[in-house]
Amino acid sequence: MDIAENNHQPVTTFAELTERMTALIGTACKEELWVAMFDAHDVQMPTLCPIAEMPDEPDEFVVKLVTMFAAIVDQDADGGSLVFVRERFGPAGIVESDRRWARALSAAARDAGVRMRGVFLSHPKGVAPITADPVHAPS
Repeated sequence: MDIAENNHQPVTTFAELTERMTALIGTACKEELWVAMFDAHDVQMPTLCPIAEMPDEPDEFVVKLVTMFAAIVDQDADGGSLVFVRERFGPAGIVESDRRWARALSAAARDAGVRMRGVFLSHPKGVAPITADPVHAPS
């Protein structure tokens, strides 16, 4: 995917969203959390924000972080949404700590009243969607 050519095109399906996050973040080379913002028409906003020095487990910082980004989306793209990518070293598969992050980010987004389109994991071998509940994987 050529991001420069496609960055003004809506990202409407989960497959397109997965492709976009894969193209932007790629395989893990650091440990951080990435935040992507989309407008109400599912067009990605121009800023992709890396948050370094994240705790191993989600804590009250997650709520503050999501609340801050929800306010930005509300101000700049009423009806917009957030996407999170947890970048970490370690196993390529999704582990329980990844699911805890997905649950915490989902709950914080819900509490902040912002639409969250997904949580992804960037690991040493690629990018994969994280679901808080492995039974309910996105289609």
